[in-house]
Amino acid sequence: RVHAAERPAAEPGQAPPPGAQPPGSPYPCSLCGEAFEEHGELQLHRQGHGGGERPHACGDCGKRFRQKVNLAVHQRTHTGERPFRCAECGKGF
Repeated sequence: RVHAAERPAAEPGQAPPPGAQPPGSPYPCSLCGEAFEEHGELQLHRQGHGGGERPHACGDCGKRFRQKVNLAVHQRTHTGERPFRCAECGKGF
């Protein structure tokens, strides 16, 4: 097993990557066609098509985000925090 960043590119005929939606997902986006299994996932996705409002600002660099969770992930770039560990080698990510 290898880390995701070390994985080779997908070969033709391989299974789709994790997170890829299966054909016929019941909630398609009317703007771009991407489909989702859950209605809530579609709603979050649609926010990305929104009018550009980004209410959550990083206190360190000023970069702004539409969703608070994305700001929290971004803030780790400033703190160096790596909250997850590989079960096999202990490498943080």
